This record gives sequence, structure tokens and C-alpha cells, in this order.
Amino acid sequence: MKKITLGQDTLPSLLRGVQFLEPLISMLYGPDKQQVANCRNNKTAVATYSTGLLDDFLVNDPVADVGIQLIRNVVNEVRNTAGSGAGIACILAVALIREGNKLITAGVPNRTVIDSIDRISKNFTKFLLARAEAVSALTIGKERELYKGVATTVMGDDKLSDLLSDMFVHVGEYGNVELRRGEAFKTRVEYNDGFSFKTSLYSYKFIPFGDKTLELDNPCVLVTARRLENLQEMIDLLVHCNKQNRPLILVCEGIGKDVLELLLHNINRGAIKLAAMRPPSYAADRHEALTDLALLTGAKLVPAEETGIKLTPECLGAVPRAVIAVDKCSLTCAAVPEQHLKHVQTLIDMEDRPIQKKQLKERLGNLKGKSAIVHVGGDSEIVRDANYFKLEGAAHSIRGAMNEGAIPGGCQVFYDYAMQETDPGILRSLLGAFRTPFLQVIVRRLAEHPLVDLVSKDILAGYSHADDGIKPMLESGVVDSVKVLRIASQTAASMARTILSAGAIVREQ
Repeated sequence: MKKITLGQDTLPSLLRGVQFLEPLISMLYGPDKQQVANCRNNKTAVATYSTGLLDDFLVNDPVADVGIQLIRNVVNEVRNTAGSGAGIACILAVALIREGNKLITAGVPNRTVIDSIDRISKNFTKFLLARAEAVSALTIGKERELYKGVATTVMGDDKLSDLLSDMFVHVGEYGNVELRRGEAFKTRVEYNDGFSFKTSLYSYKFIPFGDKTLELDNPCVLVTARRLENLQEMIDLLVHCNKQNRPLILVCEGIGKDVLELLLHNINRGAIKLAAMRPPSYAADRHEALTDLALLTGAKLVPAEETGIKLTPECLGAVPRAVIAVDKCSLTCAAVPEQHLKHVQTLIDMEDRPIQKKQLKERLGNLKGKSAIVHVGGDSEIVRDANYFKLEGAAHSIRGAMNEGAIPGGCQVFYDYAMQETDPGILRSLLGAFRTPFLQVIVRRLAEHPLVDLVSKDILAGYSHADDGIKPMLESGVVDSVKVLRIASQTAASMARTILSAGAIVREQ
């Protein structure tokens, strides 16, 4: 049964849930966050800032519990979108809700408060991007140090941070990175430079029994959007490859039963090494993927519509080496023509849809031939899971830094924004909430030093809790990804607007 709460009781009930979490969030984010995480069992090592730790708390008031659920939504949204920064988002959301409620209690219309939160959130994003651009101009050639700083800020592990920073320097902005749970004690990176694409074999028998992959040296490659059903054409291709003593890779839309039996018969006799697989991608993107594959291998792309074209040895391309698994194929190819790379980059610049833009960036990364697989290790399954989640968040944050830039950590950018804004009235009160993340970081030091001594005037420096003072960002390893801070602030502002404007709550009885 559903129960609806209406009217003036709605906001106070939601605020009770938020106020219940406020001391917990303040304790989890700041100087003591690591100790708090370690006070639980080992599995809590996967929880950074307030992620995961909010799930254990229940209240008897079902309406107040809705407020807790909304703050949990902030955690999940930031974690899924930016990889880290959930603690910053929770701190800022609670502060905005607190300041907004004060204004509403004083008689300011809800609509005015909500519009003001929306305005300062948009202005902060502009301020953040401008600061990142200024920092970027001063850190040219220091990309590795930036990536390591971002990873260290998220994970607090120097060895894993070195591993990630070296990997991202190698694969570049558009390179493909895949995380896998390994079985060894140490985390290692496996580089697969070349054109890689996800696929599936038409038969598991193409890979020798007991092997995980099929490795082929100097294979011929056929690329076609057609279904292979002509036995004579296939016999001609097999004879050609057999005479040259070269393996054969078939990328085709489908394969007939007779042709498949012919291929498997030749494999069983040991006459030739070969593999037949499905084309990469789906629907409209499949033609572009086949075009890229043909371009990289030097093969002639045979479309499905032109049935008059026969599959002859002249249609074959070649690559120096191929590694084929059940679900993936990696080809060592020659360099892609620069003109084709510029064409794909133009498509990326013109695309506005996020999903399609991401797919185009992955396509460009494939064409540049840089990819890596991180095999996450650890002393036990619990430690491996902890390392996996830490690496996942750090990799996400580094990606954000590569795309949008990085700034000194320690959340001083929030304080700088709150202090530079000069608009009077309601905004001054709400801007005080933007100082909260920074004040939470330096809360202990404020008892010993004035605030002005803990604020850096250099945009390349910030307060380092580990070094207990203002340090250069690259040397101290305290660096924040702009994407993380942007997503955190936008999510916090969105949740504050939702709670402050709530006029009804629908919940289970």
C-alpha cells in the first residue's frame, strides 16, 4: 500500500533524515575518513568517503528514511558517473540543504532559493573549467605527474598510482582500458597495442583444445558483410593460403553449414590454421567498423549488396600478427592514415549525443592501436575486490582529468569560488555552503592557525593533509579531476533543489 505525505510536513520530515546523516558524513570525509573505514571489517576498504558506508543505517521514521535514500542517490550517481567524489557531493548537498532551509524558514520563497542554487551551480562549473584551463597552461609536459596525483588522491596507494599513470600515458586519451579480477598477488598491466575488437567465433573448435587463445603469424584477412555460402570461392581462398603457408582470418556476416564443415575439416587435418568470426559492432555502426578493419588490414571490403563480386584472393588483406580469443580479436596493424584519423576526430567534434560520442572516441582509440588490460591482484579475494574498486574509481577520475583537466586538490577551489562571487543577498548565504568541503578538510588545523594561513594564493598549490601544509600540487600528489568536482557539485545542487522543492512524498506503507 502506498502512503502520501503532503503539505508543510514534507520538508521537515526529509530534513530529519538529512540531519541524521550530517555528522556521519562530516566524520567520513576529512582527516579521519580512512580510520573510520578501517574500523569496520576488511570489506569496507572498497568504501571511500561516504560510498557504501551509508547503507548500514536505518531510522524508524519512514519519511525521514526517504531523506536518507535521497542522499544515497547522490552517492550512487556520483560514483557511477565520475568514479569518485561522492564524499564531496554529500558534504555540499547537506550544506546547500541546510542554508536553503534557513532562507525558506526566514520567509524567502522556495522558487527563489531553488533558482539561486541553480545559478550558483552553473557559475561554479564555469569557474572550475576556467581554473583548469589556467592550470593546464602551466603544466604542459607534466601529464604523468597529474595522472599520478589524481590516482593517489582517489586511492592513497603510490604503487597502484604509478601503475595507472604509466598505463594512461601509454594508451593516451582515447585508448581502451579494461579491468579484470586476476588471481595473482600483484596487479599487472598487459598491453595489447593494435586494432582490437569484440567479436565471437562461429565455432570454439577454431581454438586448439586446452588453449585460451589462437595466435597467428602473418595471416591473410578477408573482410566482408556477406554470408559465406559458396564452397568453390572458399576452396580457392584456402588453396591460395595453403600454397603460401599462411593462416586465414575470416570476418563475415554469417557462414553456411557446408562452408563451416569445410573449414573445420581442414583444421582437423592440420592443412591450415584459420578462424571465422562475426564482424565488430552492430546495426549502423557495423559498416564503419568493417571499413576501419579493411583499411587497417589492406583488405577489399566486400559489401553484402553487391552479389556480383566474387571472393577471390585479390580481396584478401594481411596483418603481421593476430591474437584471437573466444570473444575478442587483436590485430597488429600498420599505422592508420592520418586523414582517416582526422575524419573520425571531426565526427567526434560534431557529435552532441553522449553515448554516440563515447563510441566514436573508442573507435578512434582502436584506430590508434593503444589498449591495456589491468589484471587486479591481491593477497585474498577481499583485497582483490578492494583494489578493483579503487582502481576503477581512479581510472574513471584520470579519464575525466584527461578530458577536462585537473586542479590542485584539497577542495580549495570551492572556497575560492565562494570568496570571489560578489552578488549580494540570497546568493551570499548559499555561497557559504560552497566553503564547507574545504573547511571540512582543514577542520583540525583551524584550531591552531587562522584560515588565511591555510589558503594558497598560487593556483598550482593547495593544502595537503598528508604534508600538513600548503604544498605544490604535483609534488604533494594531491590533485583533483575537474570532471569529479563538476559532477559532484552538479549532483549536490540537483539533490538540494529536489529536497527543498518537495511538496509530497509517496512511499510504501
